[in-house]
Amino acid sequence: MRRPRGEVSSNVVPRSVLVDVFLCTLEGQPLSRLLSLFLVLAYVTGASVMAGPLSALKIFAGMLLPLACIWFPDVMGDFTRGHVNRRSPASFVWFFGWLLLLLPMIVGALLWLQGVPLDGSLF
Repeated sequence: MRRPRGEVSSNVVPRSVLVDVFLCTLEGQPLSRLLSLFLVLAYVTGASVMAGPLSALKIFAGMLLPLACIWFPDVMGDFTRGHVNRRSPASFVWFFGWLLLLLPMIVGALLWLQGVPLDGSLF
């Protein structure tokens, strides 16, 4: 049986619903917020175990800017002061927030590939 043109079958999920399921949590927050929070908690926990609570606090303080860029890219992109006199696109701010957040993992992987022991003495 043919459907009239423009009618969608009931078993086809619209693309926007698929995007929302994969990019948003159940509360409607972007999935990147949840993933970035878990990554920061992993960094802080690892630093606390390997080098103590003071290092964990320093790691947390260092992760606040990338976390803010991921969670609030529009607000961070609107920030203009000093030499920054134009608004930055939210996607640019979000991308570089993730780059900064993943930088310790990237550097750690490169050091591991070079054979440098990662025993916590780098903190």
